[in-house]
Amino acid sequence: MRLEIIQLLVILVVNAQKSTKCNSPLYCDGKFLKAIQMNQVLKDGKEIVDRATKKSLADVVKAFGALKDTSKESLKIFVDENFHEAGYEVEKVEIKDFDDNPAFLKNISDPIFRGFAKQIHNLWNTLIRRQNTTKLCEGCVSSLLNTSRNFIVAGGRFREFYYWDSYFALEGTNQGGLFNVSRDMILNLLDFVKDYGFVPNGARIYFLTRSQPPLLTQMVKQYTKASKDKAFIKENIKTLDKEYDYWIKNHNIKVDCPDTKQDCFLTRYVVKNTLPRPESYREDIETALPLAGDMQKQLYADLAAGAESGWDFSSRWVPGSKGNKKLLASQETTLRGIRTSDIVPVDLNAIMYANEKAMYEFHATLSKDISPNKDYHTDKMHMYKQAYETRSKLMASILWDKDSLSFYDYNIKAKQLNKEFLPSNIWPFWAEAVHSSIATNKNIISAFNHVQDARKPYPGGVPTSETKGSLLQWDYPNTWAPLEYMVVESGLNAMKLLKDQQSQAQVKTITHQVAQTYVNTTFCAWYNSGGSVQGSLPKRAGLSEQQTGYMYEKYNVTVMGGAGGGGEYEIQTGFGWSNGVLIHLLGKFGQEFHAPEKPEEYCNHKNPK
Repeated sequence: MRLEIIQLLVILVVNAQKSTKCNSPLYCDGKFLKAIQMNQVLKDGKEIVDRATKKSLADVVKAFGALKDTSKESLKIFVDENFHEAGYEVEKVEIKDFDDNPAFLKNISDPIFRGFAKQIHNLWNTLIRRQNTTKLCEGCVSSLLNTSRNFIVAGGRFREFYYWDSYFALEGTNQGGLFNVSRDMILNLLDFVKDYGFVPNGARIYFLTRSQPPLLTQMVKQYTKASKDKAFIKENIKTLDKEYDYWIKNHNIKVDCPDTKQDCFLTRYVVKNTLPRPESYREDIETALPLAGDMQKQLYADLAAGAESGWDFSSRWVPGSKGNKKLLASQETTLRGIRTSDIVPVDLNAIMYANEKAMYEFHATLSKDISPNKDYHTDKMHMYKQAYETRSKLMASILWDKDSLSFYDYNIKAKQLNKEFLPSNIWPFWAEAVHSSIATNKNIISAFNHVQDARKPYPGGVPTSETKGSLLQWDYPNTWAPLEYMVVESGLNAMKLLKDQQSQAQVKTITHQVAQTYVNTTFCAWYNSGGSVQGSLPKRAGLSEQQTGYMYEKYNVTVMGGAGGGGEYEIQTGFGWSNGVLIHLLGKFGQEFHAPEKPEEYCNHKNPK
């Protein structure tokens, strides 16, 4: 009888979980998508998979099957007749109880930066959305995954929310006291774990094949710390356990144990995928064109894994690409060498350590409660403690290089470290995952000197990589808000490990310079594109009143205030994580940072278009 009950419960759980297959005849692999994408009917391949239908799914499929003329012009007419504009079923909403003068502004001493931060804080009102499928006809379909709460979009072509973007945006909403926004975002992500067993890359059906850097537990940690909503952890702890289990079961890989005969595991990005990404269908087809059979399928899998990493795309995932002009000739040739699943990434394992440590702390607190779940929390507490202690030792043994004194990614196939500077190398300090055996003053200062050496030649920030000549957007000369944030937070945590004031001062100087540069480059880009502060900063000469200043998705380190470039689409503005990191840093360092005295001279490059 007991066995039958257990089997029934298992069946109920399985049935309750939604399908993770991308099986739409419109938004996933199929004749329709192939025709639209390969004919480049729309300029941006993402647009067609973001369009809801004007007619029922059955009618659209039937009408497409009856098409005799499949020329580009005919397909364009078909799309216009059968699909709404992208974003039709997503609507803007107002943030309840929005405070346009939040407390953190009082900590910013410079009036220009205070006005800048206030305007960027107000941008959340332009990026908050809600799904509204009541506008669709009966039988009409959308690629959006169902969400019942408000959410933050990044901006531009991104009309849905994304997994790891949310962490950095929420650092800004938490700083601004918008806890209702943070809570709704986190609950949306937790709902996805309940529905699908993990958090997809983003809130679209075509993202169900992959996740993104697993920062949900850290969002919960940061939100509860800022909001004092301690009950939130207790309410959602088992969902966080479920996501952790997903990553361990699906992303761990066996590595050579340096000091033991036991099996050892670290975590990587890997996706079970044999098809082109729907939103980049043509690009993936063209990249895979010279390949065939299993090699083509593996390429699609590694492209999806590269997207799962958040670094889509980077020479980081292409062994031997640095300095290889032939391989770097085009995005297609570079990406044919992509081997994401062969790489054990430093930053992913730092995140996993941080999650294990946080989950240990959550369960340790909950185990003190007298409740039916006390034994559950106690068992989980011991499990997570062992997990983070083991991971820290393995990271020190496998990902730390004793010669150059730095963490690096590890190539499983080549059995060697990728000894190249990447900002991700520093993330174990953010996670406080640095094992005691390597946490010496010499090692810590050396790790941050690598950051200083990499950023020193450039006025605009820490470069994403040192691979020059790459056309991929997660490479030099771009810099990104998440990477700048993690370098700063890593430096702040590293100072706790240092044992003398001189060493602390060295790391503090580097950390503050990185933070100041990010604030300055975002400010200059905003100012150069029309930003102004009433009473403190007039609009730049020659700009119209309609130009009100942009926050970009990424920035160019070679120019102060330069917009980034490269990749599969044009530079986007908005921008969720850039806003969040700026607000977070000004909230933290606002007493110390000051705007340039002569912005027109300091921000002196050509205005970005």
